[in-house]
Amino acid sequence: MPTGLESSLHIVAQAAVPVLLVTLGIQISRTRFRPAGGDLLAASLRLGFGPVAAYTAAVIVGLSPLTTHVFVLQLATPTAVNALLVSVLVSLLMLRFAQDARDPWRVATPFRVGILAGAIFLLHTLQLTAVLHDVQRMVLLATAFQLLAVIVYLRGREGWATRGAGRVKACNDLTVIALLCLLGFFSKENALLTPLLLLVVEAFWFSHRPRTVLLLAFAAPAALLAIWLLLGGTGVLQEMYVGRSFDLADRLLTQPRVLWIYLYWFFAPASLTAGWNHDDITISRALTDPWVMESVIGWCVAALLMFFSAGRNHALKLAGFALAWFLVSHLMESTVVPLEMVFEHRNYGAIVGMTMAVSFLLFLIEIGRAHV
Repeated sequence: MPTGLESSLHIVAQAAVPVLLVTLGIQISRTRFRPAGGDLLAASLRLGFGPVAAYTAAVIVGLSPLTTHVFVLQLATPTAVNALLVSVLVSLLMLRFAQDARDPWRVATPFRVGILAGAIFLLHTLQLTAVLHDVQRMVLLATAFQLLAVIVYLRGREGWATRGAGRVKACNDLTVIALLCLLGFFSKENALLTPLLLLVVEAFWFSHRPRTVLLLAFAAPAALLAIWLLLGGTGVLQEMYVGRSFDLADRLLTQPRVLWIYLYWFFAPASLTAGWNHDDITISRALTDPWVMESVIGWCVAALLMFFSAGRNHALKLAGFALAWFLVSHLMESTVVPLEMVFEHRNYGAIVGMTMAVSFLLFLIEIGRAHV
């Protein structure tokens, strides 16, 4: 890359966080602040309990004094930028979902679901781990750019089909999305998955051929990998595994089970053990090993659910979208690249869809109780 271009991109990347904070400030300045007692209690608990939880976790893990101070400081400060983006994203998706809803109560829930999804995203145990906030803070920034790109896509997509002004708007939006993808890539490589996440959004919320688009989201990276291997990437991939205690086959056998473990941690956060590594999770080396076939069959069933629910407008659509978002978000770090087998921070952006599905389910339960 030319030196001048690299320097310019580096300067823009350094300005990303301040720009996000300014954007958040503008959004808050336009919001009428009328806190109820529950809102003040929740905010007070977040600001007061955060440092206590951080210090307790640091003592349990046995962090050094300096690391403990940094960890407590990080969790004592509000981390509202990405939570706000998740709330906005989920609200936009739920508004789209409510457009064709037959039940009138659905129209009133999008913003409530978005707020709850943002709260779950902010406070879930997976999002408060030491690895994420001490070692993998670039994940937070990359996820922010991904969320912004999806929000730009959602806000502009419906008007792209209009001739003239719509085409110009499409070009402008796609340019912004491309810039956000590039900035996200300079934060962490995972941002390269942003176009695939946009395909998932297109399949579930806009496309008239949803299953074809959804298949493209998974087939495109597989085709690129196959082409790379045919062009000589096999040797490079084998060299990447040198020094690891597992090979490519072991990794491909283990990851389906690991992905189920990630989902288990999301739905049962108390089961997530504190620590830097998860060496207690054994490596699968054959299809006959425990839970390998069951995990593969489970993901086949999940794939059928995704393709069945795409293009439909009922609750299963949200479950299918959550699974598709989760799997696409793991395509880079939970497939062939010889990284550590398990790291909970890989779920930071992957659980966005799950937070929406769970929030919607909670409102279904609430409404069901109200009618009893």
